[in-house]
Amino acid sequence: MKAFMKFRKSLIEIVVMIKRMIFFGVGRRNYHGKNVKEYFLMHKDIRVCLMETTEDGVLGNVRRNEAAAEHFLLGGQMNNMKFHDWCRNRAIPKTRHGAKTALQKLGYFSTNSALVNNLALSLSDCYWIQPRGEGLAW
Repeated sequence: MKAFMKFRKSLIEIVVMIKRMIFFGVGRRNYHGKNVKEYFLMHKDIRVCLMETTEDGVLGNVRRNEAAAEHFLLGGQMNNMKFHDWCRNRAIPKTRHGAKTALQKLGYFSTNSALVNNLALSLSDCYWIQPRGEGLAW
C-alpha cells in the first residue's frame, strides 16, 4: 500500500508539472521568479482590461481599456486595489471545507490558480478572462 501511495504522489507531481509546462509555455516574462501569462478581462465579448497573472494565480499589472471604461466593474469607478480584491474574491474561499484536498487532487497550486485555469467563470455575472492570443468568445 505504501508503494502505491508513493507512486500516486509521484504521478500527481508529474501531472502538475506537465500542466504548468502546457499552460504557461516557455519564454514568458517573469514576475518575482514566476511565469506570467496575460489575460483580457472580458465583459461578455468586450475587452475591459489586460492583466498579468502568475502560474499560482497572483494578479500582476493591470491596464484598463479606457475605450470600454463603462464596462469596467462599477461603471469604471473601481481603482486597482478594489479590482485586486474583486479578483481575489472570485476564487473559492480557502476556508471552504475540503477545498485544499480537492485542489491538490486536481493539480492546482491554490484557489487562485484554479480560478485562472477555469477562465474565472462565474454564474453570478458576465465577466471572465480570455488568454491573450486565443480567440475564445462569450
